[in-house]
Amino acid sequence: MIRELEYRDKASLNDMLLRTPNFNDEDVSVAMELIEITIENPEQEDYKIFVSEENEGILGYYCIGRRPITDAV
Repeated sequence: MIRELEYRDKASLNDMLLRTPNFNDEDVSVAMELIEITIENPEQEDYKIFVSEENEGILGYYCIGRRPITDAV
């Protein structure tokens, strides 16, 4: 199931990011910053985050949004 990010997902996503060997501390920090922006400011329109969930566990997530100095990336 794919659904929009919820506050309850924050800790699970942080744990998942920390366990991902391809991500360094800076990568995790940036990812968590975007997650926090999305959770704390539900009216913002810069980022949308969706999670993939199965049997009450998060399998992954994706974030979409505009990137500065690009044309709708």
